[in-house]
Amino acid sequence: MNLGYYLALGDSITWASVTGITKGSDFYAMKVRDAIAANYRPIKLVNNGIGGITSNHLVQNMHWCTKVVPDIVTIGIGMNDAVNGYVPVSNYKTNLQTVIDTLRTVNPTGDIILCTPSQTTDPKRSTIQNYRDAMAEVASANGMGLARFDLAYTYEEVATYSDDGVNPNTAGHQKIFDKLWKEVKKVKFLN
Repeated sequence: MNLGYYLALGDSITWASVTGITKGSDFYAMKVRDAIAANYRPIKLVNNGIGGITSNHLVQNMHWCTKVVPDIVTIGIGMNDAVNGYVPVSNYKTNLQTVIDTLRTVNPTGDIILCTPSQTTDPKRSTIQNYRDAMAEVASANGMGLARFDLAYTYEEVATYSDDGVNPNTAGHQKIFDKLWKEVKKVKFLN
């Protein structure tokens, strides 16, 4: 059995670069890797979460993507796009489609799951729901999985699951993993 590849694309939430994470195995991408290995087969995680990036930056950094042929990809982007509307929603949707199209040229049969931005109490991200809705539209148009990180916990629970109101802490990563794992179990690569 060949070793599969799981590529996690996203921002600091994917990277898990916050103080609320106590060890590497606590962030959602590592939890996915570990759960696949425990329940299905060995898989290598390539985590390309980069703190502070937007979908614009993700598109600019896709050139390296031809270096790995991922079997499963998760894309968790949008939290930084929404800061004061930094990236317009229409551009965000176009950027998501560009990333998907690039990934499909590398592996046309690879599974891609989009992950909505989680809950936040940051007032600079007051339009975050527009980005979640846009991501859901892109997922639907492409017939791909959608992990609703925004439904992992409520707005009222943000203080419990995020130390800074944006990035999930260890308990928050468990909650978003639980949402993502339901989608991961459906991918062709594992069935």
